[in-house]
Amino acid sequence: MESKESRHSPRINLTTPLRCQIRGLPDFSNTLTENISLNGIGFIDNDFIAPLTQVMLEIQIMARVLKPIGKIIRSNPFPHSNKYHFGAEFLELESNEKKFLSEFITMKLNQTQGV
Repeated sequence: MESKESRHSPRINLTTPLRCQIRGLPDFSNTLTENISLNGIGFIDNDFIAPLTQVMLEIQIMARVLKPIGKIIRSNPFPHSNKYHFGAEFLELESNEKKFLSEFITMKLNQTQGV
């Protein structure tokens, strides 16, 4: 059975440091990304975050740290583990950060396509 892709932007696999903080709380977690697009990010963490929760993110891409505000849109437990897979949609991303991310994704897509 095929799954329908509903994304509007290309998504690339990317494992890079991520700092995640639930908006309004002092605690944060350090984890890794799984993938990213202009519209959002996938990541794994040990702590459950409920869907619709707003999060402040710090994503290290090369020498830059992007700081979008996101909303958890998907949280699924990994079987037989204490980890969760999350999908977060970007709600706010500075225009210069969005431009950098767009260029980074395009560069990575071109590398994988041999352009």
